[in-house]
Amino acid sequence: MTGDGERALAHRALGYLDGDQAQATVTSERSLLSRFARSAATQATAIDDTSVELLCVLDGHTGAASTNQLDDEGLAAAASRARAAAAAAARSGSGPYPGLPRPAETRPHEGFDPATAMLDPAEAGAALNAAFACAGAAGLEAFGIWTAGEVRTAIASSTGLTLTDAVTDAHMKVIARDEHGRSGYAATTAVSAGAIDAAALAAAAAAEVSATSPGELPPGEYRVVLDHAAVGTLLEF
Repeated sequence: MTGDGERALAHRALGYLDGDQAQATVTSERSLLSRFARSAATQATAIDDTSVELLCVLDGHTGAASTNQLDDEGLAAAASRARAAAAAAARSGSGPYPGLPRPAETRPHEGFDPATAMLDPAEAGAALNAAFACAGAAGLEAFGIWTAGEVRTAIASSTGLTLTDAVTDAHMKVIARDEHGRSGYAATTAVSAGAIDAAALAAAAAAEVSATSPGELPPGEYRVVLDHAAVGTLLEF
């Protein structure tokens, strides 16, 4: 877990900023995603993108701009936009922004898995096949997604702060459905792709498929208890 390239880019971008204070944040994302429906892979995508956000502080006001054009011309243009935004705000007088943070001690974490950062497509294929086999054994079809990614971040500031970090994550969602359209849902997320048991996830989704036909309720008020996955979906909105 290094981030040397992101750190160097952050310092290079910082060199284009001027103001009372300035900061450059580099975010590099790499990820794989596989979608599946009716127990067959339907889409596979890969992301490899690096973006730079530049922050300029003038007289207690901030201006920001971002770019994924990483050459000198692109960084200079983004820096110019950030400074112009800060200068425009500063024309109204002194602002309330207290300033950028000073260097401080950081805390270690366990949010990075080197194996997941390899982003091996074969791991996605194995997970999908395991889900298909489990759903098929229950007479069901599997729908859903599998994804894994790595994000590296570097920050360089005119206050002398320099930070780098890297995290990984993996997620899988399985919807098991029978021939009548009744379905069950299960999902999980982990730091490591290896921690996701696709077969167990598909089995959990299959267990949610009701064997009985939906009942009919007369008009009225009813108390509804939502599963944690349903509550999570509501919170997203």
